[in-house]
Amino acid sequence: MCVHDHLSRRGRRPRYSVGLGGEVPGLPASESYTCFRAPARFIARAGEPLVPRIPRRRMRGLPLRRSVRRALIAPSSPRSARLFSPMGEEPARRSERVSAPGIAGARDRRSMPAQEGAMRLHCALLTCFGILAGSTPVQLSPAFVDLELVLAVDVSYSMEIYEQRLQRQGYVNAFLQPELFRAVQSGPFGRIAVTYVEWGGSAIQTVPWTLVDGPGAAVQFAEVLRRQPLRRISFTSISNTLAFSRKLFQLSPFQGMRRVIDISGDGPNNAGVPAPVSRNSTVAQGIVIDGLPIMLARRDSASIPDLDAYYENCVIGGDGAFLLKVSTVDEFAETILRKLIVEILGTNVSDLQRPAWPLQRADARAGYNCFIGEEMQERRIGQ
Repeated sequence: MCVHDHLSRRGRRPRYSVGLGGEVPGLPASESYTCFRAPARFIARAGEPLVPRIPRRRMRGLPLRRSVRRALIAPSSPRSARLFSPMGEEPARRSERVSAPGIAGARDRRSMPAQEGAMRLHCALLTCFGILAGSTPVQLSPAFVDLELVLAVDVSYSMEIYEQRLQRQGYVNAFLQPELFRAVQSGPFGRIAVTYVEWGGSAIQTVPWTLVDGPGAAVQFAEVLRRQPLRRISFTSISNTLAFSRKLFQLSPFQGMRRVIDISGDGPNNAGVPAPVSRNSTVAQGIVIDGLPIMLARRDSASIPDLDAYYENCVIGGDGAFLLKVSTVDEFAETILRKLIVEILGTNVSDLQRPAWPLQRADARAGYNCFIGEEMQERRIGQ
C-alpha cells in the first residue's frame, strides 16, 4: 500500500492508504508516495472504500477518536480519489471532517422516537407552567344544594353485628323510598349532598360526598352504601366524630343552605374531649346536630338508661335540632326514614306538609351530668 508523501497542514503524514503500487491514478505523478504493509484491519476488499475497523466499545455512541473522524480516502474510479464517509454518502471536501453516523448514530436513530416523545412532554410541561405562571389559578365554584348532610353512624363494639346490619339496611332502604325523593326535590335547588361516616373512638368516611338530585342518584348512593363492608371501632367518641364532621364540611365540594350532622349512637361519650365542648364548637360554625339514640333492651358497661336525655342535653344543638330514638330493632328502618325526611325538609325550605311525628327538640337545657360517659370509663379503668 502507498500513502501520499506530502505533509498535512499540521506537519504530519497522512495515516490512511489510497491505493496499491507506487502510482495512484488521479494524483500528480510528481508527488512521491511511501509504500508500506498496512495492518490487517485497514485492508479492504476490491472496490470497497477503505474503512478502519472501529473497536466495539465505540458502538455505544461514545465520541470517536480524532483519527476516525478525519476524512477517509479510497479509490472510487481510475480518474480520481474521493473522500468517503463510512455510509457511502456524497463525497466531501478534504478540509471537512466526516463523522461516522453509521456507527455513533445508529443508537441515536433507534432511540429517536423515545427522545422525540420526551421532548414533546418536556415542551408541554413548560407550556403549562408558563400559562399557569402568567395567569390567576382557576378555582371551581362549589355546587349549591339545599342541604349538606353528614350521616354519622355508631359502629363501636357496644353495637352487635346484627344491629349494625339492621342499621345499615335502614339507611339503604330510606334512600330507595319515594317519600325521600319528593322531600329532596321540594327544596329551592331540588338537590342535597350526603356523606356516610362510621365512628367509634375515631371516624371513617365510608361513602364520600354524593349529590342526590333525583331517584337515580339516591339509588346509586344506596347501592354504594350497601356494598361497603361492616366494621367495628373501639371506644365511643362523639366529640371526635363531631370534629371529623366539621372537617368534612370544610372539604366538601358543595355549598349548602343548611349543614346538618345526623349522629346515632348507643352510649355516651367516653373518649376525647367532653361532648358538650365539641358540640358548642360545632354549633358556633352554624352546623345543626341532630341525634338518633339507640336504646335497645340490653344493658352493658357502656350504656346508660336515659341515653335520650344525654343526647338532648349534651349532644344535639343548633337551630331546629331534634332527636328520635330507636327502642327496638324493628324500628330502625322506619325511624331512620322519618328522621331523614324531617332533616331534608328543614324549617322553611318546602311547602310540603310535615308529618305529625313526635319530635323531642332541644330548646332548653336542663341540669344534666354530661360527663357520665367519662366517669364510667374512669371507673372501668380503675377496676
